[in-house]
Amino acid sequence: MNESKICVGMPVYNGEKYVGGAIESLLFQTYPHFRLLISDNASTDATEKICREYASHDSRIIYVRRERNCGAFENFRLVLNDAKSPFFTWLAHDDVLDPAYLATMLGTIEADDRIVLAASDFKIMDADGGIIKVEELDAIRPTIQWHHRRVEFFQNPISNVYLCIYGVMRTESLRKVFSALSAPAQSSGGELPILSRIACEGQIVAIPDAVRSYRRHAYSEYAREQQAASSYSINERRWQQFKHNNCLRVDQCRALLGSKLSLVDKFRIMAYLIKIYGIKIPRSIRRLVLQSNC
Repeated sequence: MNESKICVGMPVYNGEKYVGGAIESLLFQTYPHFRLLISDNASTDATEKICREYASHDSRIIYVRRERNCGAFENFRLVLNDAKSPFFTWLAHDDVLDPAYLATMLGTIEADDRIVLAASDFKIMDADGGIIKVEELDAIRPTIQWHHRRVEFFQNPISNVYLCIYGVMRTESLRKVFSALSAPAQSSGGELPILSRIACEGQIVAIPDAVRSYRRHAYSEYAREQQAASSYSINERRWQQFKHNNCLRVDQCRALLGSKLSLVDKFRIMAYLIKIYGIKIPRSIRRLVLQSNC
């Protein structure tokens, strides 16, 4: 096998219904020099059998079964830790890549050393693979100046740019970011601590070409989390969501203030946050911040 330029990490748990389709979409890529790392989080269905069958016929596929379920976040970390290639992307076991995905994303990220994460628009699928809509990540196009794009990753609720967590990234930049994080209390919004820190490492961009499909269905981690929350009262759900959102906002500010960004860049982002959150600060300071060139 030729040396792989990109590693594809697939964390999976009980994915027998979709995992074969996800693997097939990778095998039909026009760019063939990849390595697929599958980390099976102690599945209890036919996931192991399916993955081992593919691995036995293609040397680019490495399958590892975990002895116990270590949680979704840790499983995402494990495939990243095992990556040896300069570029990396996660492939959810229920998602699908267009044949040109890897070639298109590698061409985008390699064209500019300042880019640490390159994504595309996303086709949103239902449980049966039907296309519901296309999520266009217009807020982070290459034509938009980076200091305007960057603020997208320091607000909560975030726009649809959270989907770019499934873009192609520079492995070392992502590993640096991920190594300092612990598992989020909830999966909803769990992309934000990662994306805000990546945005401090370099540029994030999305091209206007939907070459990746993201599946939404009743068996996803997010859906299970929402179903569990439905047992709470309305006030309890509101309180939990309030705490969760504010924890994410505090974390984003912590990531920003502790980053290597210049004081000017930090000031621009904080000015933006003050405006969208309506933070109450002394009038003299507010006037100075709101008049800044952000």
